[in-house]
Amino acid sequence: MTRSTVTIALLSLLPVFALAAPVTGEKQLVCGGAVLRAVSSYDADAGPDVIWTSQSLTLAQNGQSRPLPLETGSKQGDGGLEAIVSAWGCFHGHGRAYILLDYACTRDDFGGICAGQQEWSRLLSPDGKRLDAGYAPQDPRYMALYAKLGFGPQGLQLTGATP
Repeated sequence: MTRSTVTIALLSLLPVFALAAPVTGEKQLVCGGAVLRAVSSYDADAGPDVIWTSQSLTLAQNGQSRPLPLETGSKQGDGGLEAIVSAWGCFHGHGRAYILLDYACTRDDFGGICAGQQEWSRLLSPDGKRLDAGYAPQDPRYMALYAKLGFGPQGLQLTGATP
């Protein structure tokens, strides 16, 4: 036997570890004539903690589609995304539809975008205009904004935006 044959024979005895591909899923929310689509991926090998590796939001209305920006700072850090849109809902007030996005921190350090908050909401019109521009997470002005738009946070039913 040659040296290369022995090496190949020994290597064939080693266990083969295959890295799992990220798990990717898509969810849709229909609201006020618009379709909001979230495509999210997570690392299937991360163990008990889910590590979200990517997320994109796309808004389609009147035959046109465009990406929606994620919350500033929810980009990928060292251990995956800092925050993701984990849930959403379509709500009606005063005869109009509104989209509520629920962001969730995905890391324990709560640094960066999370700044001590574990989750927060953002409010959009079906055309993608952010109605709470300039509001900080957990901003006390949300209650007045919800009342002005004709709905309240109590009893709002959100559905999952991730696989």
